[in-house]
Amino acid sequence: MTTRRSTSSKMSNQPSSSTSRPRVPSHNSSNGRRAPSATSVPPEVVATSSSAATKVQEYQLLEEIHKTVKALQQNVESLQEANVSTTAMLKRSERRINELQHTIEQMKEEKQANERLRRGTKYGRNNAMS
Repeated sequence: MTTRRSTSSKMSNQPSSSTSRPRVPSHNSSNGRRAPSATSVPPEVVATSSSAATKVQEYQLLEEIHKTVKALQQNVESLQEANVSTTAMLKRSERRINELQHTIEQMKEEKQANERLRRGTKYGRNNAMS
């Protein structure tokens, strides 16, 4: 980045002393533009290299985004497969639970029927004996 120094007519009319550095013209007289220093980079080059660096960074970011999206898509597919598998397992488990609950209810009913029969035969024996 270059800075401009203000020049006034007072400074240019003063004679230079032997201890100060000689003045170097800061403007190119042919086109009115500032003469480039040895360390400065022309703005066109800076803009081009900066633009190229920006494009490279953008490309790298896009590549990283693409990789991330691809990984996320694979994760989603994996989770969907796991979800299908888990859902099927849950349905099988629910069916088995319902079957077991039905079996338990049948066993309770059979137990109650057996207890009634035992009581009936018990009372029947007692009645028959008396």
